[in-house]
Amino acid sequence: MSEKHLTEPPWKALLAKHQFKDNGLQKAFLSYAKLDAAKEPGPVAEVLELITGLAVKLKKANAAIKEVTVYLDEVIKEVTRTTARLPEIPKEAAKGKTEAPATPEAAEKEEEHETDFKARLLSGLKKIKATEHGVPVPFVACVAKPFYGLWLARKANERITPEEKKALTELSGGTRFIIGACVNEENAHTFIVDPVPSGLGKNLKKAIKEFTGLACKVRVRDSEGKTIVDGDTETAEDEVQSPPLQTTTTATIPSPAPPVTTAVKEQAASVAPKPSPLAANDPVVPPRDIKLSIYLSGKSNLRAARENATKELQRLQKVILAKCADEPFYKEVEAKSQKLFDLLSPIDDAVVDKLEEAGRCPDPEVQLELNKKVRELIAKQLAGLRSHALAPFVEKNPFGKFVIRQPLEVTLSALDKQLS
Repeated sequence: MSEKHLTEPPWKALLAKHQFKDNGLQKAFLSYAKLDAAKEPGPVAEVLELITGLAVKLKKANAAIKEVTVYLDEVIKEVTRTTARLPEIPKEAAKGKTEAPATPEAAEKEEEHETDFKARLLSGLKKIKATEHGVPVPFVACVAKPFYGLWLARKANERITPEEKKALTELSGGTRFIIGACVNEENAHTFIVDPVPSGLGKNLKKAIKEFTGLACKVRVRDSEGKTIVDGDTETAEDEVQSPPLQTTTTATIPSPAPPVTTAVKEQAASVAPKPSPLAANDPVVPPRDIKLSIYLSGKSNLRAARENATKELQRLQKVILAKCADEPFYKEVEAKSQKLFDLLSPIDDAVVDKLEEAGRCPDPEVQLELNKKVRELIAKQLAGLRSHALAPFVEKNPFGKFVIRQPLEVTLSALDKQLS
């Protein structure tokens, strides 16, 4: 980035000259300098918004220093000019044009052609890869020889349809299915399914290579993170576990990993080298520097996950009410169905608020403590969500499959891991 008033050196010079306290603006400038507007318009927009907020606060705090307030006015103006240019970036719009047709008729036509199927799969894989810490997207894999079939939903709250499974059968010849969710995790396409079938990682990697030509990094894990398989190193070719293999359309997407206090710590402990005791003269290793983009994307991902969960609860409510539309007890059911949304009561704004405070903290040691507070809140929210009285009904309700807890659990668990 070349904008003078959005760079760190001039601001650093002002800080040194007037000896006033910075509120995180210097760190925001550094984070902005590392971003590419063409590739990361979303994070860029959020950093610019953060810069504006910090600049306004600093103006009020240092109103007596004219040179500083004038400079901050220029910063705010430059943010406005830069933000106005962001919508002109065509990259995201170009991505949208490569996706599958929007109408059901066009989608059915697409499924009839193998080349279009490959284009859809390629688009889905690239979309997941481009989202650094996104909400998991449902997938279905068709068990077949010599290659598995693989289908990805277009978005997190989209269900795998019978037509899509039929298309996989026609493509691969298989009739058994493995259903789960896929997310970008550990810089790999990570497929989450319970339990993990033998050979799934290796077969998915082969299928992706066959259909798209991409040599993707593939991982497979269970929802608790206790079983993790690397598609590059897995030796088994055949799947042997039957529970996740479905011939119906009602398979349950696996729940994501639990809080860091269980699965994530166990996973980290299994791969991390044991540190040796520090000698008396050994230097103290400073805390890991966490990018500002982690805090920004964490907030937006949490909001998106809660929004998706709310939409699914609304969909469940509509289905329930439709079932009793002509019944005399409709009003009673309508009133009681509002309690469904109590399931999300543990997911309040505490994590987002503390995350914002941590992201703006200029002191690394204080920020480390704030990160711990965020992780404690994450653990509390996950526990509250999983132990909620409505959780069993929502998960095993007789009205259909609704992806409600999963986006929240995976998003919170991923953020917990990033801050560890």
